[in-house]
Amino acid sequence: MFSHLLDRFHLACSTVEESEVLVVASSHYRVMEPASIAGFPTVLVQRPGCLGSEVDLGTCDPTLLVDGLQALAMKLQQSSSVLCPSPLKQAMSFQLQIRVYGIYQVTSILGMGGFGNVSSTFHVLTGSKLYANLEQLRRLCRGELSLKKVFMLGLQMLDRIEFAHSRGVVLRDVKPENFAMGIGEKSHIVYLFDFGLAKVYVDPSTGAHITFREGRVPVGTARYMSYMHILDEVQQGRRDDLEILGNVLLYLLHGHLPWQGIYPPSVEAKLLRIGEMKAGSAFRDLLARSSTEFTTYFDHCRGLKSEEKPSYALLRQLFSQITDREGGMGDTRFDQADESSRKGTLVPDEYISDVRFTGGDLTTLQGIRLASFNAV
Repeated sequence: MFSHLLDRFHLACSTVEESEVLVVASSHYRVMEPASIAGFPTVLVQRPGCLGSEVDLGTCDPTLLVDGLQALAMKLQQSSSVLCPSPLKQAMSFQLQIRVYGIYQVTSILGMGGFGNVSSTFHVLTGSKLYANLEQLRRLCRGELSLKKVFMLGLQMLDRIEFAHSRGVVLRDVKPENFAMGIGEKSHIVYLFDFGLAKVYVDPSTGAHITFREGRVPVGTARYMSYMHILDEVQQGRRDDLEILGNVLLYLLHGHLPWQGIYPPSVEAKLLRIGEMKAGSAFRDLLARSSTEFTTYFDHCRGLKSEEKPSYALLRQLFSQITDREGGMGDTRFDQADESSRKGTLVPDEYISDVRFTGGDLTTLQGIRLASFNAV
């Protein structure tokens, strides 16, 4: 587009160069960066207060906040730097390499695993970002979520997993870090991401379930993976994804699982011990202090054959049964506190300061009161 634009300029003045043509636009994507790459100096303009004014790609500058063409003309006259090429042009090629599908700009690495990385991004058209994942949400709620919130989340997580299964894919690494809340009007929606360990369980040529295999190396997050996959080293299927989901929900509810923090002498020994605990009394004791629906849930998952289709409707009914009993589905405010929680959350407006939650450390409590006094 910009090479054609330069040809048009040459019709009026054959000696004009790219550096002498100032491109002024209000869109990062499709305009500013292509213009910068083509060698044109650029100026991004936005109205004060609009969503796009908060977006800073770092690949085209300066950004002028103006309200109308007259204000723009005045700004351009006052800004001598706008005719200078961006000092970040040399780094632009690197910036553009970490653009996903051309519209999601990577800003930082959130986490790294053995099979890939998870990055923080924003949408270059709207500036929007994905909200907290469920592990961050759990921490925000002082380490645990209410029973109602857990199963309201569980309903949507089950829907996402069932959708993946309907497309012939098992996830094999269901965990809180791989689910995140939406933002704005979609803040009540749970999103599933990171399919690094996902695998097809349907033969694409025949449409039949793949042959069941044993002797498979355990894959996934040991904290949540199914006990059969650990102990019997059987191939993971749909039943395993759902058992993993059950373990995730128990973790969100209690904030801790019995097999966390054990220190066997090797990775193999640790996996063996975790599998034994999930198959033994430690897991039964965990179910005994959880809602009775969990027992029904795990009985169904563990009773399935390797290639058998789970009853998603049955599990969804269990989840709905709990949410109805705990007050219905009217409250979808996952991103903040459940006001019924005795601990409150770390959201400032709902923060509860109580000696019970500071482990008896009166110094901490006095420090909070002193800080509050100073703020006043």
